[in-house]
Order: sequence, then C-alpha cells, then structure tokens
Amino acid sequence: MKKVGNILGIIGLFALVIGLFLLLIQPEVTAIPLVIMGIALLLILVYAITNFQDVKSFFTARSTKYGSNMLVLILITLGIIAVINYIAVRHPYKFDLNRDKIYSLSDQTIKVLKGVKSEVKAYAFYPPDAPETERLRDLFENYKYHNSLFTYEFVDPIKNPERVNAFGITSTGPRIVLKSSERESRVKDPTEEGLTNGLIAVVKAEKKKIYFVTGHSEWDIDSKEETGYSLTAEAIRKEGVEVAKINIGTERIPQDASALVIAGPKKLFLPEEVKAIGDYLQEKMGRLIVMLEPEIKTGLEGLLLDYGVNVGNDFIVDPMSRAFGMGASIPLVAQYSDHEITKGFDAASFFPTSRTVSPVQTIPPGTSVKTIASTTPTSWAETDLESVKRGEVSFTEGVDTKGPLSIAVAVSKKHASATENSPDIRIVVFGDSEFANNKFRPYSGNGDLFNNTVNWVTQREDLISIRPKKRASSRIFLTQVEANIVKMTTMIGIPFIFFAGAVALAIIRRKK
Repeated sequence: MKKVGNILGIIGLFALVIGLFLLLIQPEVTAIPLVIMGIALLLILVYAITNFQDVKSFFTARSTKYGSNMLVLILITLGIIAVINYIAVRHPYKFDLNRDKIYSLSDQTIKVLKGVKSEVKAYAFYPPDAPETERLRDLFENYKYHNSLFTYEFVDPIKNPERVNAFGITSTGPRIVLKSSERESRVKDPTEEGLTNGLIAVVKAEKKKIYFVTGHSEWDIDSKEETGYSLTAEAIRKEGVEVAKINIGTERIPQDASALVIAGPKKLFLPEEVKAIGDYLQEKMGRLIVMLEPEIKTGLEGLLLDYGVNVGNDFIVDPMSRAFGMGASIPLVAQYSDHEITKGFDAASFFPTSRTVSPVQTIPPGTSVKTIASTTPTSWAETDLESVKRGEVSFTEGVDTKGPLSIAVAVSKKHASATENSPDIRIVVFGDSEFANNKFRPYSGNGDLFNNTVNWVTQREDLISIRPKKRASSRIFLTQVEANIVKMTTMIGIPFIFFAGAVALAIIRRKK
C-alpha cells in the first residue's frame, strides 16, 4: 500500500505543477486546470495517509523548519508571477523597440480603428502553410489589440471550397474580405496600407467624389509619366474617394462633386468658367483645391483674392535644398501651422518651381485664411523672373522677400445664411502643382500632405494622418575583423566563461 501511495504522490506532484502552469498561461480561468489541481491534491493526500509516519517525521525535523522559509518565499514568488500574468492578460500593453517601429501601426490606421463602432470581421483565404499567413496573423492581432470589434478568421481554401465559392474568391483576385453588418470590402494588397484602406471603405458610409478640372493643360490623372498624376489619383481611390475628370467649359459641375481640383493649369480660364467655379463655391458650399505654377496667369487670381488669398508674381529660391540633393529651385518645406491638414505633421516636403501664396492683409468678413506650410528662412521670393530664366538669381535687399515664405494657404468660410451646423466653403491653394505628380509624390511628406488636403476639403478630418510606409529592413555590416571577434566570442569565449565558472564553483564546494 505504501508503494502505491508513493507512486500516486509523484503523479500528484506532477499534476499539481501542470495545473498551476495551465492556470498561469490561460487568459481566463477554466475548469480544466482546476480539475487537474483537484485530482493532484487528492493524490497527494493519499500519499500522506499511506506514509503518515514519514510525513510526520519530515515536518518535525529541523531541516523542515529551515526549508519552510524557502517554501514560503517560493509561494510568494509564484503568487507575484500569477498576479503579474493576470494583469498582463487582462490589460495588455505592447512596446515596439524597433528603430523603424515596424511592429507598430501607423497613426492613420489607429485613427480608423478608433472610428469603428460596430463589428468588422476579416476573412483571410490562405492555407496554414502559406508564407503570408503568419505575417497577416500578426497584423490582424495588432488591429484587434487597438479595437476588439475587429475580428478575423483564416479560411483554408483547400479544405473549404464551398466558402471559397460563396465569397467569390479566386487565386488571382483579392483573398481578404472585410465584412460588417451592412458593407463589404475586398483587400487587394495584404499589407497594413491595403487593410486600412479596406477598413475605410467598410466603415465610411458616405461616398465622396472629387473632380479634376481639365481643358487648361492641367496635369493628367491617367498619365503614368513623371509629370502625370496617376499615383495621386490611385492613392485617393484607395482611401475610398472616387476620382473623375471634368471640363467646366463644356460641362456643368455635378451635384455629387465633393470637391474640384485644379492641378497646374497653363492656360487662362474663361470668365464663364471662373463664374461657374464661384457659383459652385457659393451656392453649393463647394470645396476647391488650386495648385498653381510660377509665371502663369490663370484668371483665377481675382476669385482667390475675394477669398483672402494673394497669389505672388514671384519665384521661390532656396539654397538649403542643395543639402538634400535638390536644386535651389525646389524649396524645402519643413514649417507647418497648427491646422487640421498639418496638425502633427513633421515630414519635410519639396515644392519644385514654386510661387508664394499668402493671406491678404485684410481678411474678408466671416473668412478664415491660414498659412499651412512655409519655406525655410534661407529661401527668398525672387521677383526678377528674367534672372530666373538665365539661372543668375541672387537676393536683392528691399526688392525680394526673405523667407520663411507662405507656400500653401487654407480658407474656410461660412455662408451668410448658414446655420451653425451647415457645411462651410473650403479652399486650399498651393504655390506649386508638381509636388504631387508621379515623380515628386513619393518624396518625404509630399503624398501625405496632398491626401490630407483632400480629406480636409471633403470633411474627412478623422482620416488626416501619416499613412503606412514601406519600411526598410535593418541590416548590420561587419568587417572581417569584427566578424572574427564575434565568431571567437560566441564559439570560444562564452563557453569558456561558463566552463571556468563551473570549475570555480566545484573547487569552492570541495573546500567547504
């Protein structure tokens, strides 16, 4: 009987350890570890009964008294670990110590997630061994961490062909589907940017549509050339905004126009066209983005002046840009105002061949006109445009204006008959149009600045932020000498230290 009790006691101890381990690692207390621990205590009790004399002798021995102190310390330590584990599971907090924060979501993604008020579920059609599965799981967990209403499910397309057919999934098409109670979105790009854009399409019920004005040699949103705007148009579409063209000389401005964009006109607007834009702003509480170029008279100057924006007849020069590999004709913009478009914006942007745009001295009543971006103090506004053509510019005191210079202005104005909750007229004017083309859009903050502008004029302020970037991997390059040092340290040095420590410990114990 005593032998059986010993065996049951050993089994009981193992079961007790297993039960405690399960209790510590599980997010919630379940019946399984409690049952295991209950059985373990019962087995230990059987051992104690069958070995009563041994147990009694053990507890009355002097060594037990000293050992009990150690046992108390162990139990206290285990208790502290259990409490810490419970707090960590109930209130998790993540730290991203990576230099590029590659394990953190962007500001925009977090903003979008905060705006999710009802459950959104992601269905990812990838087999368990697919290379994308583990990366997507980490990404989904990050989204879920910031909003528990976001959930996800991986569907193995090989084992679940009926669900593949039900969702209309193909091997070449989108394999991630986001579904809410009313809307559905398909994610083409299995990255944070693609997933966030899909989430925007699901949670944003109201559709926005902006029209790029044509007919005056503006930049083409369909062109993939360096001077084209195809990248900008695609980026706007990804954020849930429809994009179209309009020639206001031959077409009426549609009712569904959330904003007009005039990107780099090189020909004069007719008075009838200027009037159509003015009527759109006044009668429909319209929104307008104007992007100008130096030396080009567009006919829009008077309209912009009515809204408190002065368009300078000058050319901005900034020698500081040479430090960034740019020419002096591409001014650097690193100063932004505390406006909704640029709030928290700290990325530099570059404006090739720019002119100044600034608030007038006397702002029209009921109008807010604010500079949102300025050039550096090393820049100046060159007024001798002929010297610019010759490439012989130099600052002339009393004639040219020293920087910082206003290069982008935001206007908002309430209509005279508008109520407090009525939409306001919104206009943004840039002294350059090339900063958002296919060549310069990827530079630093250029793309974000334009997208933020679109979101502000279309009243989507909650999406104004820094978008997900493609982060470069971190690499370390060692010389041959450094590589040999690392090799000798890991293969010989560290093992020798452990070996020497073990020998020293053995000698010390022997002497005792």
